[in-house]
Amino acid sequence: MLSFEPFRRLLAYRNIKIVDLIIEGGFSSTTTAKINKDEPIQFETLDRLCALMGVPVEDIVVFVDDEGNKLKNKDENYEELKLEIVKLREVISAQERENQELLNKINAAKHRREEKEQNETVKQKKYTIKNLKQIRKSSGLKQSDISDSMGITSSYVSMFERGQHYFSEKQLNIIKELLTIPDENIIEMV
Repeated sequence: MLSFEPFRRLLAYRNIKIVDLIIEGGFSSTTTAKINKDEPIQFETLDRLCALMGVPVEDIVVFVDDEGNKLKNKDENYEELKLEIVKLREVISAQERENQELLNKINAAKHRREEKEQNETVKQKKYTIKNLKQIRKSSGLKQSDISDSMGITSSYVSMFERGQHYFSEKQLNIIKELLTIPDENIIEMV
């Protein structure tokens, strides 16, 4: 449907009253009433309005939908869509940069943690005890006594005694509390 809203705004902007159109432009009151009610007018009348006001037809009348919203031509819609796409690309690009920064931080933290763990593993000393089985037996203890105190299985104690497994510093301290072990029997492994 056609709306004369642009024309009414133009009249208000130029401080022209509808009565002035009747007097100065020679338009009938019926024509001016149709303009106020957004009713159809003849093309010749529209042409005379454009000439009188010195403006193109778009400044007189506009096509609107049933809700009064101005309909845009395809070019306007296309331009708006292009702008929207550009904005969305900027948002996506910013989000991708942010995601990459987070990923870099996560990878850096992971690398630092792995490096720290590796350094701790390298720094962690391992020990074996020469003649551990004889020392245990001479103290009157069974493998199960040692395993219960250390929180490990008897077969694990057997592996320590055969030199198939090494003590951590913590484990060494526990076994030293249980048994009297000469310092020369404690061997630090490299």
